[in-house]
Amino acid sequence: MDREKKNLIALIGCLTIGSVLLLAACVVGTAGYVMWQVRPVGTVSVLPPSSAFPDIARVSVEEAYAAHTNGTSVFVDSRSLGLFQAERIPGALSIPVDEISNRLDELDPDDWIITYCT
Repeated sequence: MDREKKNLIALIGCLTIGSVLLLAACVVGTAGYVMWQVRPVGTVSVLPPSSAFPDIARVSVEEAYAAHTNGTSVFVDSRSLGLFQAERIPGALSIPVDEISNRLDELDPDDWIITYCT
């Protein structure tokens, strides 16, 4: 196998491993935080649970919109600052996922905190 093919295989391997590690870091980094981020107010219909976090209640788009319109929730955008600046929910806070554990003091645990990343 020539040198270019070996370098290409090594690059693909590094990118694959890096992607898996990044995904694992995101899941592990938010695991403790996710447990308290969504606190139902009134009646909340629960969407089918995610296989990654089956015990966490999900909020429908309609319920999130109503909470935003009524001012009864705080939206936290967990994407990078660049993506947040490009497009976001009006009034949302930017706390990238890798900063959440260091910035929890910026959030009131009595608030209904709804995180999003898309």
